[in-house]
Amino acid sequence: MTTDRQDMNISTYMLAIRAKCLECVGYHRSEVEVCTDHDCALYPFRLGTIPFDRPSRLRAIRKHCLECMNGSAEAVQDCTSGPGLAEGEPGCPVFEFRFGKNPKRKGVGADSETMAAIRPKRASRGN
Repeated sequence: MTTDRQDMNISTYMLAIRAKCLECVGYHRSEVEVCTDHDCALYPFRLGTIPFDRPSRLRAIRKHCLECMNGSAEAVQDCTSGPGLAEGEPGCPVFEFRFGKNPKRKGVGADSETMAAIRPKRASRGN
């Protein structure tokens, strides 16, 4: 049983969800399988599967974080449960993904100026 964040592999949002589920049930792997919290936004993804009838995993993490902070987006932004929480404390496994975005993809793709130039071209194709 590991509770040290550095020992946990949370390099992807699926692994972060799994780590959060393990944390929730006291790090007992078998308890994740028999979880009964159907209202939890992370519930459909707890076993590492991706159900087709559910929102994306990142949206589920965002929803979970909003529920954790009583629906306050400002509180999610100001969340202090990150990896630097305190000495010996693992912090929240889904902290890096709390905005519903993958921080590892920051800067990947087109910037806003490029997208602004592309949008009018796309709109004119339909006419």
